[in-house]
This record gives sequence, C-alpha cells and structure tokens, in this order.
Amino acid sequence: MKQTYILSYTTDLKIVGGLPQLDFVNCNYGINKESSFIHIEKNWNDKSFKPDLINCFKFKHLARGRQTDILSVSFSVFGSAGILVSDRFRDILLEYKLWDYKIYDMLIPNHKAEFHYNYMHFMSNDSNLEKMFDAVDFPECKLIGRRIINEDPYEEIKEDVFFQDKEAYRDFYFDRSKAGLIVKKLALKEEYKDYDLFKNPLASGGMHIHISERLKNRLEEEKITGITMTPTTEFRVPYAVE
Repeated sequence: MKQTYILSYTTDLKIVGGLPQLDFVNCNYGINKESSFIHIEKNWNDKSFKPDLINCFKFKHLARGRQTDILSVSFSVFGSAGILVSDRFRDILLEYKLWDYKIYDMLIPNHKAEFHYNYMHFMSNDSNLEKMFDAVDFPECKLIGRRIINEDPYEEIKEDVFFQDKEAYRDFYFDRSKAGLIVKKLALKEEYKDYDLFKNPLASGGMHIHISERLKNRLEEEKITGITMTPTTEFRVPYAVE
C-alpha cells in the first residue's frame, strides 16, 4: 500500500491559540428532529436527506482560539465523527478522490460575526461494518489484536491474536474483552487503493483519517492551517497496552 498520512488537528498553541478552538454550547435535537445529527447515518444512502446542523448545534468561538482552516471542537461526539473545515479547505478536498463522506453547512460565531464552515462527516465503522471490512485485504495486513484474558486489574495478562481473514477479525471486533488492535501494516483491496482521503476501516475509536501523499503535498503548498499530517507506520486503535 502507498504511503499515507494521518490528518489531524495541530496542538501547537502558536497556531491555534488555545484548545479547543470551539466550545460546545448546546444541541437542540428537538428542533427538526427527523433531520438532526443523530439521523445522518440512518439516512446515509438517502441523497435528499439534509440535516439542519446550523440549528441543531450551537458553538462558541473561544477568545483564545484562532480561526484556522480546520477547527477543534469540545463536543466529542461531533468531533469524532467528522471535521470542521473552511470553504478553502473544502474546495481543495473536493478536487480529490474521497471515500464515504458528506458535507453539511455550519455557521461558527467569532465575536460579533459568523463565519461559514463545513462539517465533513465520515461514515461510522459501526454503522456499516461489512462495507468497512470488505475494503481490507486481510491476508496482506499485519494485525495484532491484544486481548485481556484475566480480570485481575493488578496483574493484567494479555494474549496476542493474529488475523488472516475477515471472519476472524469480526469475531475479535465484537469481543468485549479486547484491549485494542495494533496495525503494523494496513492493506486495502485494489479498488480502494486510489483514494486520496479515507477513514481507516479498522479504527473503531477516533477519526484516523488517512490522506495520500499527493493530497498532503497540495495542503502544504496551499498552506492550509491548523492541521498535522503524520506518516502512517504502526498505529493502534483504539489503544493497545504493552
């Protein structure tokens, strides 16, 4: 598989001013209930479904937070399912091949003004497991599942589980005793290899947004602010204790 990079928020306070940049105020699920955030994945294949996120979510731009092309948010449910990007960032991304995403309008207050941002939502792995698993070329991957096999919190004993096919990984995924997954090598099937942006199909926690080298280079050229792009080598989801 080609070199990819994990796209994330920067924690450099010289760039963002403070973390998070946006504070979650409230969520009005009662307003336009059938078009609210919680129904996005339920209606994922319905092209006419347009959630009213502007009225559903209220954020406050913190005084210490600076306005960058990607904004960090204090509301974990919102932040773990997608990213808030500027119009400039959105327009660049739409020139590339992206996998399983939708974009919704958002208004972000900054002192006395409001700024238009875009919520780029990525399909949750838990909502469409088979589609996620089908993208992975399991025989070509190097995956280690780390499982806790005793219940003594003072002396946790772990065993490593190795996977060669989708069925073995699915069994591990639904096992509540798992402690996490170590991905030494991620391989995708041929039809998924050309995507410039995709959410890691094995990541059950957090975003784990991967981007291609050519998209990384473009974001650097355009000086997109507020992001980090880390080369993908070994990574762990959601965590795996040594």
